[in-house]
Amino acid sequence: MQRINSTGTKTVLATLAAGLMLTGCSAYVKSVQNTLEYAVFGADSVTLTDTQINNLTYASQYVTIENQPRAAVVLGFVDGERHTYVSANNESVVLRHGRMLETEGLDSPFDAIERPLKSVHDQSADPLVCLTTAARDCEKTWQATVYVGEGMDEQSYHIRSEFRRGDTETLTLPGDRRIEATRWTEHLTATLAGQQWHYQNHYWISQQQPRVVKSTQQLTPDFPRAEWVELKPYVTNGGQ
Repeated sequence: MQRINSTGTKTVLATLAAGLMLTGCSAYVKSVQNTLEYAVFGADSVTLTDTQINNLTYASQYVTIENQPRAAVVLGFVDGERHTYVSANNESVVLRHGRMLETEGLDSPFDAIERPLKSVHDQSADPLVCLTTAARDCEKTWQATVYVGEGMDEQSYHIRSEFRRGDTETLTLPGDRRIEATRWTEHLTATLAGQQWHYQNHYWISQQQPRVVKSTQQLTPDFPRAEWVELKPYVTNGGQ
């Protein structure tokens, strides 16, 4: 298992302390420091034992960028529906109800990302928001403009998608947790300069405390597919 150096940990902790931390107590910073011992994008895949996972205090996830080693990331910031997960190397990914919206710092040789996700502009409500709040009669279609790249390399895709419900499955998540989850398949069409791409995302939404506990997703055609697996859930009233 690859561990981070102390300089990387201190940099992230300083960022957390200066920014939108979940809580102002020193216990949070200490807990994040402990979690960040495993939170790294690098040459080796990260695998935590059940004991290590059960001892995690704050929300954490595995994330695997296509054909790259698996990393663990910890929830660093919460801003409304936007949850920012961070690694010890100052990489960050913003999720909203389980969907990747933005990436920052994923430019190492291990990440294979040509253009970072910069922003998502909804043109209709994202069904994932409804599906993860236990609401009924959710809309199943979504449209948005997604911006990738920076400066002269910036591009914008128009995204249309439709969600279709699949089977209920019993998932065994890290930490030896078994969860009943419904699999939803998202059929996407991306358009850029007259060209179109068709692809699918998959989200497993827990039947209890509805949330995305596992996903394989690709927001734009030129962004590698990512797999997310929940290590520790985010709990709004449990001290996180």
